[in-house]
Amino acid sequence: MKIKLVILIFFIFLLYGCSSTHKMTDFPSKEKFYEEVNSVFSDKNTIITLTSDSVLVADQGILVRDNYLIADIIFVEKLSRKIAMGDVAELYFDDKNNSGGDIILKHNEKIRAENIIVVNDSIKFVEVKNVPLQMSISAAKIKAVKYRNRWKSILPDAMIGFLSGGIIGYLWGKTDTNAHGENQGVPGLIGGAFVGFFGGSIAGLFLGFPVTYEFNQ
Repeated sequence: MKIKLVILIFFIFLLYGCSSTHKMTDFPSKEKFYEEVNSVFSDKNTIITLTSDSVLVADQGILVRDNYLIADIIFVEKLSRKIAMGDVAELYFDDKNNSGGDIILKHNEKIRAENIIVVNDSIKFVEVKNVPLQMSISAAKIKAVKYRNRWKSILPDAMIGFLSGGIIGYLWGKTDTNAHGENQGVPGLIGGAFVGFFGGSIAGLFLGFPVTYEFNQ
């Protein structure tokens, strides 16, 4: 049983897939590095890691210009409000969160709300807004930028799953016998490879192929 558990954990780690990392020192100049970053991340959902290890997400890509990284960041703004019940057309609570939901006003304005409390003829709540804000961050404060290429990761993860699944299936099968006392190594090999291939494909699609460009490392 311990052997099977070790093999299973090994298989899970293999399915995490491959990644691609590029450092500024890999390029002939800083300008060439920035040029490629601009080309690669122009329209990608980008994870920006600062040297302080804070993380920002730019869902419409980034641009590096004059040693500054420019990105449209979405900030969540929360504001306490109170409105009269007479102004509300509909009120929808979330299925799993009775204190949060959507408030539709009579003039068709939709409000995303948390901590909704109905008191007599009024509603108290916290309005939640996604506010786009363009930020300009010194490149010296950028640790790395990353995005995940989901399609690129399917084949590598499928092959990793195929090979590791086959090996795991074979080793697993060797510990078992069928009703006739026959070793199940070969059937395990075939079944494991089949399951590993499709499992790896699915894992690759969801996990993605991380593409990282490191600025100051």
